[in-house]
Amino acid sequence: MKDSENVMLTPDSASPSTEKLDSKPPVTFRKLAATPLWVWLLLALGSVLFLAGLITLIIAVTSASSKPCANINKQPGASSAEVCKYSAEANRGNLPAILKKVQTEYYALNPHDVAWQPDIELQDEHVKGKYLPYNPDPAELKRKTDRARELFQEVNSIKLDENKMKPREVKALAQVKHFLQHTFGVPYSGNYYAGDWMLGPDLFPETYDDVQLVIDTIKKHKTPIDRYRQNVQLGVKSGMIRTVIDCQAGVDALKESYRQLSLANTSEGVLNERFGKSYLNADYLANLEKGVDEKWAKDHSGKNVNASLKEALQEGVGQPLLDLINYLDHEHKSHCLPNDLASGLANLPVDYVYNNGEILAEGEKQLKFFYDQVIDIAKKYTNKSDETEAIQAFRNILNSTSMWHNNGSFPKNESDENAYKKCTSSETAAQYCPVRWKAVNKWGAVLPSSDGNALAEDHPGILFHWREDHSSKLSNRDAATLQSF
Repeated sequence: MKDSENVMLTPDSASPSTEKLDSKPPVTFRKLAATPLWVWLLLALGSVLFLAGLITLIIAVTSASSKPCANINKQPGASSAEVCKYSAEANRGNLPAILKKVQTEYYALNPHDVAWQPDIELQDEHVKGKYLPYNPDPAELKRKTDRARELFQEVNSIKLDENKMKPREVKALAQVKHFLQHTFGVPYSGNYYAGDWMLGPDLFPETYDDVQLVIDTIKKHKTPIDRYRQNVQLGVKSGMIRTVIDCQAGVDALKESYRQLSLANTSEGVLNERFGKSYLNADYLANLEKGVDEKWAKDHSGKNVNASLKEALQEGVGQPLLDLINYLDHEHKSHCLPNDLASGLANLPVDYVYNNGEILAEGEKQLKFFYDQVIDIAKKYTNKSDETEAIQAFRNILNSTSMWHNNGSFPKNESDENAYKKCTSSETAAQYCPVRWKAVNKWGAVLPSSDGNALAEDHPGILFHWREDHSSKLSNRDAATLQSF
């Protein structure tokens, strides 16, 4: 019997309320006293029979579902047997035999795992006869890898219509392909052609060469981390940079990932990181061969293996990561864009390198400088000392007709696309655009020199602005623009 079934209600575990069962029942129960005793007996008997039937049904279903499909198939009329049968499509493609073949091949190539081989009747005898220690010989690894590839090609060549197969069959087919494609489920150290088997232990060093390999590998992390920082620096020069809020979020995430390192703000902080502690754990060097630590210390100025691991972690990981964090937190963040300037890749790259918003601040500085000059001009021009009154009066003057060299809008025929084609010289402008040409000459007359008229003679086309139904009015502001040509 299962432990969960060994449950008994002891007197000590009874509810305190059981003492009240002997007391006089409430008044509400007295009203049922008239019910015949045989009714209560029938109800009790019916309840017992119902409960017994329900329990029997549950036990029957559970027992049936726990039996292997092979046993169910032997029971005539068992509907569950159909569920365990392979579909016609799977049988046509010989899927059952393929799955069995892969399983058998795996244990034949990996005799150190035969203790877990299923469907073996005499398991003890099987293990005694088949078990062999793990063989890391390169020739054996190559044999496993080649066989896995052959089986993968064989399975891959089977033409099956998955729409006609059962879901569990489709799943099994996908799993066996994945299993073989990754060299019997060991994609790195089990793959002869990957070369991982030459890298030594994955985690625990044993020999002098293992220690050297681990330390060299740790130190190699410095190059990609530094390269990442250089990529970000290149982004500043290229205009590929995030906004201030995005930059802050990025450096905060990096600090959180390497919390102990960032809090210590020294390379030694990496020794308190989870991955750093795993290298310094006593169990990590537990399998180190006798004499390796002493020989290592002799060859490395008295530093034993543990001290060299600490040094490698600090130089290869700790300091490069700290340099990256400090760069992002200080120098890089000073170049990040104002939050309202750009969002996403669509607005990148930007045209300028920002430095603590220096470009924005410079723009505001220049705006204030020129705006103050404009206000001073407005006060002098309008003879008003009040800034608000002077600005309003100056705006009225600038928008008055006296500031324009034409009265009203130009005719449509002098502002459409055809006019731009016809009025290309002083002669054609005078002929086809007389109103506009008159305004041009009026503007030229007020210039301090003949530059305006000469420009109008040589390039009349630039004095006309065409854009749908929007035509330009020639003003003193146009003169300032044209003088730049």
